[in-house]
Amino acid sequence: MRSSVFAGGALLMLLASTAQAATPSPLPAHAPKIPERAAFRAPVPTERATKDGLRVVLLPEHALPVVNLLLTVRAGSALDPPGKPGLAAATARFLQEGGAGKYDAPSFLAAVDDLGGELQVRTDESGVEIGVTVLATELDRTLALLSDLVARPRMNAADWPATQKRQEAEILRRQDEPRAVADGVFAHVLYGDHPYGHRPLGTATAVGQMTLADLHAFYAQHYGPRLTSVVLVGDIDPAAATAAVDRAFSAPGAKWNLHAEPAPPPAAVPPGPGRLVLVDRPGAPQSEVRVGEIGISWSSPELPAATLLEMVLGGSFTSRLNQNLREKHGYTYGARAEFKPLPAPGPFVARAAVRTDVTAESVHEFLRELDNIRAPLGLAEADKGRALIAQGIVEQLSDGMGAARLYGELEEAARPLDFWSGLPAALARLTLPSVTQAAMKLIAPDKLVIVVVGDQKKIEPKLRALGLAQKIELRDSDGNLMKTPR
Repeated sequence: MRSSVFAGGALLMLLASTAQAATPSPLPAHAPKIPERAAFRAPVPTERATKDGLRVVLLPEHALPVVNLLLTVRAGSALDPPGKPGLAAATARFLQEGGAGKYDAPSFLAAVDDLGGELQVRTDESGVEIGVTVLATELDRTLALLSDLVARPRMNAADWPATQKRQEAEILRRQDEPRAVADGVFAHVLYGDHPYGHRPLGTATAVGQMTLADLHAFYAQHYGPRLTSVVLVGDIDPAAATAAVDRAFSAPGAKWNLHAEPAPPPAAVPPGPGRLVLVDRPGAPQSEVRVGEIGISWSSPELPAATLLEMVLGGSFTSRLNQNLREKHGYTYGARAEFKPLPAPGPFVARAAVRTDVTAESVHEFLRELDNIRAPLGLAEADKGRALIAQGIVEQLSDGMGAARLYGELEEAARPLDFWSGLPAALARLTLPSVTQAAMKLIAPDKLVIVVVGDQKKIEPKLRALGLAQKIELRDSDGNLMKTPR
């Protein structure tokens, strides 16, 4: 014990003397200047075309030996014929589930599983997306399977009833989800019989009445190479990948329409009067609230300003809506707002799930924030919004499939592939008066549609007490008017 104490004392003396000897010299009079960090600029993919007119979007990234593949077809729900909502989604689902090429339905799904990836198929207003992430060594086999799916589907009568029942079941399941009900009713009230006025999945009644002939007709009209893009992000050689796409999609036996051309965008919908809609959900502990109106198209000159307004109003945790309804009042776990650009003007919507007992108060705060956003923004808030938009692009590009979806969205909308690269500069060119002018144009308090899905007995009296000019419309979960507005 004694020897160890002395050893420790000696060590302390040694450390002290070393510290005195190693006293740092003062900094130079002129410290070197640290250069400013260069602003991030989103990459611009290259785009090539096959001999049949299919577009190939290529973004090499060799960090991992994987490829993120996103196939898009401009065959979205906006093309559903009148009286057949859900036909586009049913067709896309049947392509996936009904077998293709040399594979029957079970063996096609087994072949996809054998790739080690999972097909993600979704349909929205603009198009159909089919995504999968695979090892780079499996690219040729993956392209062959996807080309069979969209260009050589079987679409046999014996397989259709099972797919039909699955889509009906999914529609019925979503009718039990207040969030899905609110979104669907909001679209229907905002757009009516317009192509954007129904859920992409359609209604159970419409899907139950669809025939195989309906699917064949939709496929023949809206599937073809000139309507299709293949986005490849990952460990690829652009020339080799383009050749692989060309081989796969020009192989013999294609059934799709080689001459199909993109459909024109739907007509724009003029904004209607403000409306307050209530969908009864007895016993609901929360109310789903939607407030919005007709917004912008991809070609709108207000698109950059709308992107900034969206971020400031409801695009981040620190946005005005979230800070108000969540942080200040505790009405909700989160509130957001979104401008959804589409080929024709898409919806602008602010949304939240709020406590039943503060539904009316929440609607009041939504309206207050939508009115306030029409006032001039401060410079600091605008700059923060610009920075958050750039950060969001970086975050999505950091994920391979996220990057593929960013550029696939541009393909579906027929927009230039340098859009994301040029957006920060477009935002920087905005003046605060021009943003205010855009807000005054895009958000009109007397045109706002308010949809509330909640317990009518508990929320209707306080909603009426708000003194809104709109009459309350009572609608069912499909958006159908139940009785005369009052």
